Amino acid sequence: MSPLQLIVTICAYILAVVFSLLLGMAARRFSADSFRMPAAVHAILLFLYGAFAVVFSGFSWTGYFLLAALCSGLSLSVWALRNKELPWAFKAYFGAYLLSLLVFLWSPSLLFYSISGNLEQYRPEQQFHLEGNTFLVEQQSMLNRDTLATHYKVIRKYGIYNKTLVRNLDFGERVSKVNLDIMNADTVVLSTTLRSGQVKKTGFRPGMKKNTITRRVVPQTL
Repeated sequence: MSPLQLIVTICAYILAVVFSLLLGMAARRFSADSFRMPAAVHAILLFLYGAFAVVFSGFSWTGYFLLAALCSGLSLSVWALRNKELPWAFKAYFGAYLLSLLVFLWSPSLLFYSISGNLEQYRPEQQFHLEGNTFLVEQQSMLNRDTLATHYKVIRKYGIYNKTLVRNLDFGERVSKVNLDIMNADTVVLSTTLRSGQVKKTGFRPGMKKNTITRRVVPQTL
């Protein structure tokens, strides 16, 4: 995904959520007929996306039509649910767009890849369990990955929240297996098996005793 498309996708989704709340709060002030025009615009955007996806499947603007159609549907969702005169079929259709919020909470990257038309580029991050609630996790970027090296970070999970102990670990290539050799108050030593079969032992001090986390850490090969 290009930087421009990523920025447009994030901003469009945030604005759609804001508009959804604002229109929902003002829904009772509008008549049922006033819903027809924005719903028609949404239908047109949805039709344009379908037409471009079928006729011009490789066209770069196809993803923007999908983004516009989904964000317009999300913007109208709360309004549709609060409008007592709309049929339940319309309420169910537009209300379904609110499910995107659950996807966002689960995986923001999955949501943004999906609504921008780049779902085929999505790849779940690598994750290796070290001990307890501590994991080695791949750092992912939503920008074009072909030009980016693979980096990893060590995190501790606390429910849906993560605490990063150390980031920007570069093992030279993607990891296929990892073993935890040492983990104490201020030292972590990992033995990583790379995709090439090479085994590399790496040690670092993430500053786990400190209240603030040391982020600029250069791993040393032992």
